[in-house]
Amino acid sequence: MTIKRQLLTINQRSVDVRIGEGALEELSSFAGGIVGKPKRAFLLAGADIDQSVLSNVERGLVDAGFGIELQVLPADGNPRSFAAATSLFERFGRAGMTEDDLVLAVGDVPLCSLAAFVAKLWCGGMACALVPTGLDGMTMLATEMSPLGEGEAFGMVSLLPQPSMVICDLSFLPAMDQDARLGGYVRMVGAALSDGKRFWDSLTQRAGDLVSHDADALTDLLVSTMIARRNIVKAVNPAARRALSYGTVTARALKACLGDEVPGYALLAEGMAFEARLAVEACNLDAQVVFDQDDLLFDLGIDELPCKLDAKDLVDAIRAEQLRHSNRTMLALPRSIGSIRFAAVDDELLLRHAEAYTASRAELVED
Repeated sequence: MTIKRQLLTINQRSVDVRIGEGALEELSSFAGGIVGKPKRAFLLAGADIDQSVLSNVERGLVDAGFGIELQVLPADGNPRSFAAATSLFERFGRAGMTEDDLVLAVGDVPLCSLAAFVAKLWCGGMACALVPTGLDGMTMLATEMSPLGEGEAFGMVSLLPQPSMVICDLSFLPAMDQDARLGGYVRMVGAALSDGKRFWDSLTQRAGDLVSHDADALTDLLVSTMIARRNIVKAVNPAARRALSYGTVTARALKACLGDEVPGYALLAEGMAFEARLAVEACNLDAQVVFDQDDLLFDLGIDELPCKLDAKDLVDAIRAEQLRHSNRTMLALPRSIGSIRFAAVDDELLLRHAEAYTASRAELVED
């Protein structure tokens, strides 16, 4: 089997990415190179991980020379909680983990984010390998973590993750949770829009191959997504580094209005659709780009969200989310394919688009 290797250099550090069907079966051949001398590995896994997968990972680590400390996060555990991070720090201490050891996580985005967070803080930085089981994690975890936080601090605690390795085993795809798969597609669309016409055209042309689980298309587009996101986080211009937040403010606002029942991928897709329309007036974005983005999301199996909500409530939620994260009421909006930058949107423009958006989505609701 062929395993694609891609090095992503971010702030003088490299993330070693391995992509391919059966990549985990090759773990023993490259896990030892993550640290100077293999000794201890802390294996963190979700409760939903198949035992055969877990056994495969353990065997690979042992063959690479590691002794293993295993922690399976309980099914009712919350990997976004401060308690989960504190518990791992305590386990690290009891296990004698040092800056020369390895943390390896197998699971969804929250679990892998927790591992990346604690690994970066322990002893000032410990090697971390991530094995995301969803396409959303494969697209984002080399460059972004899902924030931790509870109560008033919900979603507020994060850092730039620095995993030493991300292993994307495409054999997870056939049985992958739909939310995780579609979440990956939405992030690919955002990355392509930020990167430029070449990636945008490639994603548009190969959307059908992606949906049909073509391994070559998935590998190529994953690599392009990771490179595009890498370029965002290492950009010299601070405004350019905000491109990863495209669609996220509106997505969080929609979540505040609609509750927890709507999948995260749908909220992000709706946030991107709404903010792209704002950009036509606020940033002179070509309207054809908006229609092309809608078509691309549809081709990837992501439908518009039927919902009823008040336009003013949505505007208030957007403003609240902006002020919760920043002192500036600005949104990351596309100016063209290949350019997403901060832009101010006045209340009149925001309300007018919110009224049009809420009316269009209410029409989709079945009586």
